[in-house]
Amino acid sequence: MSNRSLDRHLQALSWKKRVEICIGAARGLHYLHAGLKRTIIHLDIKPVSILLDHNMHPKLTYLGYSVKGADFKSKPKPIHLDNIKGTLGYIAPEYYKDSTVTDRCDVFSFGVVLLEVVWGRRFFDMIKRGYFLEKPVEEDIDPNIKGKIAPECWQVFIDVTLRCLNEADERPSMGEVEVSVMSQIGTMFLKCFGHTSSSQRRYPTIIQELCHQFSLSDLRKSTNNFDEERVIGRGAFSIIYKGCLQRDDASDYLVAVKRFKEENSTVFKTEIELLCQLRHPNIVSLIGFCNHENDKIIVYEYMSNGSLYECLERGKLTWKKRVEIFIGAARGLHYLHAGLKRSIFHCILSPSTILLDANMKPKLAGFGLSIQGARFDSKPKQINGDHIMANTFTYIIGILGYMPLEYVIDGTVTDKWDVFSFGMALLQVVCGMHYLVISMERELLEKSVEENIDLNIKGKIAPECWRVFADIMVRCLDYEPAERPTIGEVEVELEHVLSLQEQADITNTHTEYTLLSRTIIPRAFGIEMKL
Repeated sequence: MSNRSLDRHLQALSWKKRVEICIGAARGLHYLHAGLKRTIIHLDIKPVSILLDHNMHPKLTYLGYSVKGADFKSKPKPIHLDNIKGTLGYIAPEYYKDSTVTDRCDVFSFGVVLLEVVWGRRFFDMIKRGYFLEKPVEEDIDPNIKGKIAPECWQVFIDVTLRCLNEADERPSMGEVEVSVMSQIGTMFLKCFGHTSSSQRRYPTIIQELCHQFSLSDLRKSTNNFDEERVIGRGAFSIIYKGCLQRDDASDYLVAVKRFKEENSTVFKTEIELLCQLRHPNIVSLIGFCNHENDKIIVYEYMSNGSLYECLERGKLTWKKRVEIFIGAARGLHYLHAGLKRSIFHCILSPSTILLDANMKPKLAGFGLSIQGARFDSKPKQINGDHIMANTFTYIIGILGYMPLEYVIDGTVTDKWDVFSFGMALLQVVCGMHYLVISMERELLEKSVEENIDLNIKGKIAPECWRVFADIMVRCLDYEPAERPTIGEVEVELEHVLSLQEQADITNTHTEYTLLSRTIIPRAFGIEMKL
């Protein structure tokens, strides 16, 4: 690790680079907590144990004090150690007091690291100066980054930092920390626009503060009066056009203009209210909206490679690229489930709602039917979705294959709905299937997944990589919601999949891989459905 440890670089790093390093470190710690068969608790997280390679990518080290927790538990039962391990100043109070160890000990240590990243100094150095959190953190921000932090970005960062330093049962999981810090990257690059004129019809104040309100004439001009030749997508509720707008410096840029049908104002309202809250690299960015009489329009960033579904149709995606796309999609979904004050359930996740930008970076879209869960809850309480079924039955029929059985039976909605949908998308990306025949009984498909793998990627998947991928995919599709993993677990498993594939490709550059396993998907629904 040519750049050695983080503590040697704190004051020399830009704010953006500090955040990127924190994201990478959080991702590594999240993997230890939730990406293995047994949770690993690091117990010595500090800047010295975060090493930086020649590209300044962070990697965790100093695992000598680590202990293993329970099997498959993101929140392991407390364990007790005879001797205190770790570094004073980074040790969680409950561990220091009675030797109680959980994954939240690492979260506390990470919170101290976040403070040091902001201060540009070691925690002990601040204590020597008499700093005991009795004055605002803002007063001691490193002068090298003072004035470089956007207010909305700072609010997210300091909120998650203070939550990490809370009582053990009030601290977030490392998955929540990861998505909270990662949301700042989206905030940093959010496009800013001017304010609306008072003559335009006003929407809720918070929406006007967070995004630009376009005039109808501006959007007519940008789409050549909603010309049919500009149509790039059609849905049950809207038509999407390719538009061209001008920045303040008069340069042109492309946008997606989503015009809702007159009877779908509720979907428009839901989508814009949710998108105003979302700031993440893997969530499509809201640019603005128009609310002019019967015209309800939302303007997004333009995603030049269309949807994942369209790319699969063209058959040009490599296996590694498919995995990379799903890692990004999992990060976006993880942010919705655990990175906000209230969980958001996407509810219509499919390859059609995973969009790809010019660099093939995935971003989630289509939030018109999304609903919010409980506050600060990574495992939201069940809510009844009868109103969704009643209001949108015609549309939901079109994506029935992505709905879990518990919702079909009694309208139950939790984050595990999205996990099931994600599993179905994984299956489709592997097999390239357009039709699946599935039954309500707990029987099995006649053929294994291996027999149905898309010919474009057959022979390209390393066996050890496939075993991990198939395992997480089948777990996502489990009949019982409680047995499905969280999307945070899915994310770290897919990162492991990519790592295994890259390692295998280094040693195997000529021959095709052979999969000897036989992965069977349980049946779940009693109809033939188009995916």
